[in-house]
Amino acid sequence: MSQPGFKIQNSNSTPSKPEDMSRGPRYALLPSEGGSTDDVEIEAYVPRPSRKKAENLVYLSACIGGILSSTVSVILLLSGIGGTAQQSMSASLPTRRASTYLGLDKVDFTGSPTFPPISSFAHVVLQADLQSPQRAMSEDDRSYYSPEGVIYPDDRHILATPNVSTVVQFRNLDYGMERCALWISTPPVNMSHNPAIRMDDVTIDIWELDMADELFPLAGVSGKWAAPPRRRSLYADRLVLKEDSSGTVKLKEFLCRSGEFTTFEVSCSPGINDCLLDFWQVKGMPLNGVSMRQFDSVHLSGVVV
Repeated sequence: MSQPGFKIQNSNSTPSKPEDMSRGPRYALLPSEGGSTDDVEIEAYVPRPSRKKAENLVYLSACIGGILSSTVSVILLLSGIGGTAQQSMSASLPTRRASTYLGLDKVDFTGSPTFPPISSFAHVVLQADLQSPQRAMSEDDRSYYSPEGVIYPDDRHILATPNVSTVVQFRNLDYGMERCALWISTPPVNMSHNPAIRMDDVTIDIWELDMADELFPLAGVSGKWAAPPRRRSLYADRLVLKEDSSGTVKLKEFLCRSGEFTTFEVSCSPGINDCLLDFWQVKGMPLNGVSMRQFDSVHLSGVVV
């Protein structure tokens, strides 16, 4: 004899008693082949999650996520405020470029030819406002509009007055060229660019600044710079430049470590009220304005100084 089957009680049938809707479906035995039986209801319990409990879990998860997100945002905000405060003290984000001269310090250069000198121009030229408490720096340019868009020539502004100084930064190039010197000259009038010279005989000081890392604008603020680094030592004291001079003045040599940056500030000497040094220089030959020359430092004693 076959086993009795099950059938789901029709939802349209009238139940003899109210059903508990929170419980599972109800089942009844079917009659076997040999006879009939009274319907015997068998209740099958199927667990169902509580809807209210699920909603509470969703709300709890959302609250925890919101709290964590707010905490992270506050931490990042405080970090940004601290970073901005540090940046206001310096115009630099300390950055060192990886050396490309790996292993050269182990090479014996004895008997090799002397390296010829190399010349370079400052890659950063900025004006510092000496009247502001922060001595904030800015960058002058000779931009102009053209059919192709805005053009930024590579002319750099050298300006020194009782109220303004100029900060220049050079990158120390090559290996074994760690003897450096500044060269100062006024641009000749026959250069391809217009130097727009405004000066009389002028007396200036040149300060070496305490910055061997690369200068950068303030993070997140386009074209804005902070105060220049502090003055470390007086490199040239009361240097006289003449308007009609066509020569170039070579200043004293100094150590310039390979891969680092050398930073100077050109300012009027104290007590010179009518001081004015104002011209535009361009990266090109002949050397003009403020440039740096590097000399062989390997063959002095067989090792880099």
